[in-house]
Amino acid sequence: MYLGIWFLKGNAMKHTALLVSLLLGMAQAQGLKDLAQKHDLLIGGAIDLRYLLDDPDYTDILEKDFNVLVAENAMKMDATEPQQNEFNFALGDLLATYASKHNMKLRGHTLLWHQQVPKWITSGTWNKDELEAIMKNHIQTVAAHYQGKVFAWDVVNEAISDSGGMRDTLWQKTLGDDYIARAFRYAREADPEAKLFYNDYSSEGMNQKSNDVYALVKKLKEQGVPIDGVGMQMHLSVLNPPSMEEVAANMKRLADLGLEVHITEFDVRSAGYPGTPAERHAAVGKLYGDVVKVCVQASNCTAFMTWGVADNHTWLPGDSPLMYDGFYNPKPAYFAVQEALKGQ
Repeated sequence: MYLGIWFLKGNAMKHTALLVSLLLGMAQAQGLKDLAQKHDLLIGGAIDLRYLLDDPDYTDILEKDFNVLVAENAMKMDATEPQQNEFNFALGDLLATYASKHNMKLRGHTLLWHQQVPKWITSGTWNKDELEAIMKNHIQTVAAHYQGKVFAWDVVNEAISDSGGMRDTLWQKTLGDDYIARAFRYAREADPEAKLFYNDYSSEGMNQKSNDVYALVKKLKEQGVPIDGVGMQMHLSVLNPPSMEEVAANMKRLADLGLEVHITEFDVRSAGYPGTPAERHAAVGKLYGDVVKVCVQASNCTAFMTWGVADNHTWLPGDSPLMYDGFYNPKPAYFAVQEALKGQ
């Protein structure tokens, strides 16, 4: 292309140069969300509201590459109900307004979890009926507030134990195992349109935990509980990556239940990787690309989201787990996702 320009003269050369400039500008402007669109795939990340407010380089990434957002902390229970029946939606509303303004979808995370529970709950003494009322009121108040703004909720988060079976939590101990089914029903009553997900970690491959998650959601489906999908968090490591064949098989068995899959909290640990920094980044990138390829090929994988945006604001500091470095430059992980979405 460039050699041909040198043989042009006058207006022809100017017009050709302008055309090349426009084409290059269009290519540079095409973000990950544009590539993901042909796969009907949502792509995005978890948002720290501090950066959303005062970091234009941060928001430039969101607006170029993402079409779905989730709050890291602003919609969790301790943030939304810091005192009993006193709700605070200020930060969540800020993110919802931003997402709507930029034509992005918004995931809600999370209505019920055993962590980041407000102190007024953990320091109290509650019987079953009292805690049930607290759970119902919280779920329905928050879900109703964001009706029409949040398109999908992580209704229950991390309820399966790492050692197998149900996790021993305040909710499970007081309300019994079937609190999960009731939580989903309360959410559906409050927002009939939002998609409802169960979300967990270390459950992407075929293992005891993923089998327990599968058994849980299969039982919920059989009971007629309104569950639409499973969130696979996918906090991975290059030192022990999952089998992509197992990830695909796991997604397939969930598809057979009629459930969507969202990859909800993707990042990749690489500390201790035996190689140069360049080799380390390449290994992280390969894992990003491999997972996106599996997601694109699965009929029911409809979202890929990272837990954070850039390496200067991650829960894994020093581990370079995300697609952008601390100066907001795209890393090999970014380009691996780009190529996976292009089908190359």
